[in-house]
Parts: sequence; structure tokens; C-alpha cells
Amino acid sequence: MESTVVASAAAPALPVYASWGSRVWAATLDAIFNFLLLIPVAIIVGLVRSELANWAGLLVSLVYFTLGHGGATGQTWGKKFAGIRVVHESGAPLGYVRALIRWAVAIGLTILLIIPNLIDVLWPLWDSKRQALRDKAVGSIVIRA
Repeated sequence: MESTVVASAAAPALPVYASWGSRVWAATLDAIFNFLLLIPVAIIVGLVRSELANWAGLLVSLVYFTLGHGGATGQTWGKKFAGIRVVHESGAPLGYVRALIRWAVAIGLTILLIIPNLIDVLWPLWDSKRQALRDKAVGSIVIRA
């Protein structure tokens, strides 16, 4: 007697979204790491061209978050410590262009007004995918690592 094997396609695993608390913890750690990286960069840039020292913080932040979120792991040092990472909604790495745009949205919201930034930070509390506005802008999600 011949048996028929029915291959059942397993449902794709749903991502486990990072909690708001772990996102805040990672952001706090990232702020500390950015500050620690900024000190030597600002000193060196200030010695070479003092008028560029004010831009050092923006440059450090841009490089730190773009490389961290855009890389294969999707993690900055803060996110690594918090056990979370940023990926595209498809589960693929975010990539450097989307990571740069994600950073620019966050910085833009911060520079424009504190209220839009506050809304961005709080948005994951009521969003079904726990996405901030910066995540929605590039189709990224923050998940447990």
C-alpha cells in the first residue's frame, strides 16, 4: 500500500517585537556610547579645524547608527547590550541606505521640535508592530536578537 506524504508548509515565524523598555534602554546606552566616541573625535576635529568641531557630534551619530543598523546584525552597541536589533519588515538586514534614512528621520524629528520626537519615541507603545515613526518611514522593525 502506498502512502501519501503531505508536506505541510510551516507558517512563517512571526517576529518577536522588542519591548518599549528595551528600546529605551538601548537608546540610553547608545547615547552614552555616542558621547564617549564624540570626545576624541571632537578634540581631533577641533585641533584641525575648530569651526568643524560643532559638526562632529552629528557625524559621529550618523556613522554610528548607519553602520550599526545597516550592517548584517542590525545592532548598535546599545542594541546589542539590550538584546534587540533593527531589520527590514521582511526580516532581511535593513541596509545602509535605509539605516541612513531612519537616522535622518529621527534627527529631523528631534531638530524640528521636541514634540514630534516625543511622539516618535512613544509611538511603539500603541503600535501593533511596536514601530516608531522612523521605523515606519523605512519599513523596519525592532526585534529581539
